[in-house]
Amino acid sequence: FRLIRVKNRAIKQYLGYKSSVPYNRFNSDLEDICKRLNDQPVRIRTEKDTILNAFFISSWEIDLKAGVTVFEISGRLKEYLLELRKNYTSYQLENIPKLNSSYSIRMYELLSQYRRIGTRKFELEDLKKKIGCSYDMYGHFKKKALEKAHKDLRTYTDLRFEFEEIKNGRKVSSLIFYIYPNDPDS
Repeated sequence: FRLIRVKNRAIKQYLGYKSSVPYNRFNSDLEDICKRLNDQPVRIRTEKDTILNAFFISSWEIDLKAGVTVFEISGRLKEYLLELRKNYTSYQLENIPKLNSSYSIRMYELLSQYRRIGTRKFELEDLKKKIGCSYDMYGHFKKKALEKAHKDLRTYTDLRFEFEEIKNGRKVSSLIFYIYPNDPDS
């Protein structure tokens, strides 16, 4: 469980590198990513009413000759990581690096939760909080967050959406999202 071997070629592809990227740059970026993963410990409130603090990666080794990186995941996280499939939404992680906007990333994560249902209604203020948006005016929110996410998800991910504005008087109070599968390569 604890040692994860990943081909450097797969990491490069996931990060969007061209095959011709110099090894020094790749190694430097990979070191930086691993260090950032350990900037803050993972905090878990246990069933015993204690708080576990553990760093995600115990160690990593970049083997240039074999072309692999070996990650050691903290053993203290084992029981919690094994339960992830039951307790969390899964989605295609490969779609995330293609999205440049944090709003697009959060919309992808949110809408992935409701992919099977196909629709989801959000109160406007609740949606803004969920995607981390602080635009007060709806027009700015729509243009810079919603329309950007709409375009990005349609272009780069395996899902797309349409949305309907629900108004209370003249003011938009909530949004209904209609979620569809997408083939970005077609």
